[in-house]
Amino acid sequence: MLIKIRKFRSVKIVALILAVQMFLTAIDFNPVFGQGGGPTQPEVQSFEPIQTNQMVDLFTGDFTYNVPLFNIPGPDGGYPINLAYHSGVQMEQEASWVGLGWNINVGTITRQVRNLPDDFGGSTEDAVIIKTDMRPNWTVGVGASLSSEIFGLDAGSMFGGTLGLSGAIYYNNYRGVGYKLGVDLGLRVGPKNGFSGDLGFDLSLDSQEGANADLTLGVSYGADNYSSNLSVGTGFNSRTGWKQDLNIQAGISENHDIANKRENDRQKKSKSVNSAGGGSSISFASPSVSMSVPHQMRGVNGRLTFGTGINLLGLHPKFKPSVYFNISKLKDRNK
Repeated sequence: MLIKIRKFRSVKIVALILAVQMFLTAIDFNPVFGQGGGPTQPEVQSFEPIQTNQMVDLFTGDFTYNVPLFNIPGPDGGYPINLAYHSGVQMEQEASWVGLGWNINVGTITRQVRNLPDDFGGSTEDAVIIKTDMRPNWTVGVGASLSSEIFGLDAGSMFGGTLGLSGAIYYNNYRGVGYKLGVDLGLRVGPKNGFSGDLGFDLSLDSQEGANADLTLGVSYGADNYSSNLSVGTGFNSRTGWKQDLNIQAGISENHDIANKRENDRQKKSKSVNSAGGGSSISFASPSVSMSVPHQMRGVNGRLTFGTGINLLGLHPKFKPSVYFNISKLKDRNK
């Protein structure tokens, strides 16, 4: 029976495969390759701070001993040196220079370099050469805006405002196709002559920059010959968060009627306007200052806008389609 089985071709093939497998297992090529990791320092793996007071691990039951040796004096109270022991020695765990399971840590000094190191001498051997090259950045787009006054803003009204809608589609050679949508709302409560309050709210969505929401509160005072205003505003971006600063704007203007000096036209008058203003920004989280190499840019931009408007039931809508472009590039490449 066994002789008949040995004559089968399939049995011979299986026997040959098993023989080759046993031969390869006996050779075992794995020990030929060296270990890539190598031994590690046990002093780094088992560090124990001097303030440790938990001597027993409640999860594993391992003991931890901490023996303070001495304190290196220093201006901030010194640096303590302690001898620690951790029970529960693992397999293949290496002994430190004070024994298996024991460890004495004398600390280490590290330095984190940002931009240039503090000991940078600035000599010819330490010269830092930076060459900047950047391809031109250009954007083209088409857009339209629809704005309207609400109930007008003449001297006799106690309430007025503006409402605006805008949208645009553009293409940038760095970031591709994008779109913009925006809503602007402005409200005023109070007479034109006297104290009045202003509220401005802008909401915009940019597919490449995220959503922005800006809020502005202001108060103004107007008279026959002069007017003044004060406004405070801040904003929020969906990607960067709150802008963390307050923008303060203030201004004052004075109007004078000047009679025309021509004798045949004394009834006509012209107006002289003197104005002054200023602004500032208060930041609550300024970014850290870092070294940067400035590079000069050259650019050109243009916009073509058409506008039309109508008067409809107290509203004054204005429609403005536009086409725009802008290009910027390095002034000196590879300099």
